[in-house]
Amino acid sequence: MILLRICCVFLFTRSLHFTSLFLNKIHIKINKVMKEAHIQSLFALAEPFADSSPNIYDFGQQDVTVRVKNSIPTMLKYRLTPPPDESYSLHRKLSGAFLLCTRLGSKVECKRLFEEVKKRYK
Repeated sequence: MILLRICCVFLFTRSLHFTSLFLNKIHIKINKVMKEAHIQSLFALAEPFADSSPNIYDFGQQDVTVRVKNSIPTMLKYRLTPPPDESYSLHRKLSGAFLLCTRLGSKVECKRLFEEVKKRYK
């Protein structure tokens, strides 16, 4: 899972795809439309941690939740199998955190926090 997060932070499409395959998040025979929806959702979720994002990420001014929500119908239509059970709790936690931060208009130093967490895994 940490490898997937690191790939998201650096926004490497190829790395995201192969990491997702490695972690059994998407099936190797999946439709190209599904792969793109999956990768775009990961890009959106990684946005607060990306080098191109401001040091203090303004959740009140973001559209990440809308972009991810828009890709859900595509992923439901083209998926070959449901995601692993453990990913459901991760998805709920991520969406809850994003929605709460959005509602509160939070401004968070996401990149710094991510780097602190990443250091613990070295």
